[in-house]
Amino acid sequence: MPHPIAQIWQNRSLLRQMTFRDVRAKYAGSLMGIFWAVISPLLLLAVFTFIFAIVFKARFGDHAGIAPSALYILSGILPWLAFSDGLTRSATVILENKNLVTRARFPISVLPAFPVLSALAGQLIGTVVLIALAALRLVPPGPSIVILPLLFALQVIITIGLAFAVSAAAAYVRDLIHALPALLLVWMYATPVFYPARLVRKNFGGC
Repeated sequence: MPHPIAQIWQNRSLLRQMTFRDVRAKYAGSLMGIFWAVISPLLLLAVFTFIFAIVFKARFGDHAGIAPSALYILSGILPWLAFSDGLTRSATVILENKNLVTRARFPISVLPAFPVLSALAGQLIGTVVLIALAALRLVPPGPSIVILPLLFALQVIITIGLAFAVSAAAAYVRDLIHALPALLLVWMYATPVFYPARLVRKNFGGC
């Protein structure tokens, strides 16, 4: 895929259309529709809050209770779900669109990118819910909220870069499609998404 970033930019209209179509198709026919983008993270939030904040009594801050801990966990769940969903779907996107790949003029770089942007749409909706829940808890956003768009942009760039590699490799090594969910699961628990980062520093000698 020569110059994939330039190709994506040149075909941004096509990428936008494929992303919107994918978002609509993902929730088509369901009673709750796009609200599943909120329901699914909240269900996971309930499970992980019970496990980490209630059972293991992990505390995310000096005076954190269950509600602040839940907000912390939700802030980790949202980007991780978008990252893992976009990466997982990119593994099969070339194989699922062979008819487009064989067209000489079709911009192949768009294929790994649209699942990433489709997953980001759910994260954006969840982020609005996260900010609303924080406001209900009277937790004002800090000054770092101004860099939130930059964080979204960096996340998209990193995820699309990995999606290029995964989609190309999976086209030749089909085992990667089956191994990727397990690798992402290990990666998730190896990352301080559902537990405070200070526990990692404490248990591994301040690394």
